[in-house]
Amino acid sequence: MSDHDYRSTTETEHETVNQDDRRRTIERRSFLTAVGVGSMASIAGLVAADNHEDANGHGSLIEVASFPDRLLTGIAVSGDERIFVNFPRFPWAVPIDVSVAEVTEDGSITPYPNASWNQGQWNSKNKEWTGDVPAEQFVGVQSVHVEPEAPNTLWVLDTGNPKFEAIVEGGPKLVRIDLERDEVVDAHHFSPEITPTPNGAAYLNDVRVDVEHGVAYLTESELGALVAVDLETGEDRRIMDDWSELTTRPVIGIVMHNSLLEPVRSRHRYSSYSIYCDSHARRSSIASSPSFVIA
Repeated sequence: MSDHDYRSTTETEHETVNQDDRRRTIERRSFLTAVGVGSMASIAGLVAADNHEDANGHGSLIEVASFPDRLLTGIAVSGDERIFVNFPRFPWAVPIDVSVAEVTEDGSITPYPNASWNQGQWNSKNKEWTGDVPAEQFVGVQSVHVEPEAPNTLWVLDTGNPKFEAIVEGGPKLVRIDLERDEVVDAHHFSPEITPTPNGAAYLNDVRVDVEHGVAYLTESELGALVAVDLETGEDRRIMDDWSELTTRPVIGIVMHNSLLEPVRSRHRYSSYSIYCDSHARRSSIASSPSFVIA
């Protein structure tokens, strides 16, 4: 993989994503879900789209589960409609006793894939992990994901950076779970070169997997970069470090009712945080918010 394999594009240069392929991808997931998060109150819930429409052609939403005392940042649905969620370790969220869980039919949660992976706590005072082996435990999970092309595989992205306070050795990793066996089959651990700690610690935020080509793409949202992982060889690369296309500008303009409000000068640099991968396009492409990248 060379740096020339990646190029930024302007909005007018974006390649058109095959909408039919995207629509078929969505339709393959008969169980559509949405996640609502109220970060200030740490309130979250899951709702599902009902396939039935009313007389006006409008669908309805059904509450699947609610978590009034928890904050969640990830939801994934398997091919047989099993639901998985993750709860991050944020400084403003309540302490958690489970990082990754499966939502049962009655709306309750069960640690997934087992209790062992969900054990351990972060000690902010001493800046240390109190679990046994952080390489085999969820330290600070930010995302869970299931690709439609691999509906029996759950990907868990562990930042290894609880509460944005420090990188725990062995913590940053991409975990692959076989949903048929409910077992971890692989864990790719990231080195300090992938998760550096200058002026704050790196934070792996989101993941998408190009199943056809065997490559995982991740965003690193604290310092600003993309990470590509060859799932067959284990080779990983941190790319596009400090590119302006992957970071917002220090002044944020907010538009309300077609009027630009007084610009807000942000103390933080919000970097690439979400990612979309389309392996069915004319060539494999990834889109990373707030900008787009074609690979």
